[in-house]
Amino acid sequence: MNSLKDDKLKDLIIEAFRLYGNLLDYYEMKGVSFLFIWQIFELITLYTRDDKVKHDDVCKRMAAFFKDKDPYRDIIDVIRKKRNSLVHNGKFDDIEDIDINMGKFVAEIAITYILFNSRHLKNINGLNMFYENINYTEKDILLKKDLLKYIKKIKFDK
Repeated sequence: MNSLKDDKLKDLIIEAFRLYGNLLDYYEMKGVSFLFIWQIFELITLYTRDDKVKHDDVCKRMAAFFKDKDPYRDIIDVIRKKRNSLVHNGKFDDIEDIDINMGKFVAEIAITYILFNSRHLKNINGLNMFYENINYTEKDILLKKDLLKYIKKIKFDK
């Protein structure tokens, strides 16, 4: 953690671990524990209530941490639906150990990914750029790379 140069990214990772600790501390209180999972998801996907990032975007961004996205996208969507049912309808009984364990697993992968790749992500803006670009095709990435190189040339080269 000390090698992280960006304080905001470091704070995000520390807060994710704090929420993860709460998730474990309240494991027997399934509804509370489950809400900590969703808070971790919102935190690391840069969700804010007044921002452009919506709950569907949270799910897409969480799936970005997995190479084989389909099964994890389904798991994350189940978590989103159960979160909505819990928050909007008070359905605490719908939360089971398997829901918490699946959410915990997804959160662990995401937190670990950000931690171990923080030198590439560099900062919060880099993490946001990661989310915005991770689903591009190789062709789109190469096009974007070429365009950015061109923009750099016309903007900064004299």
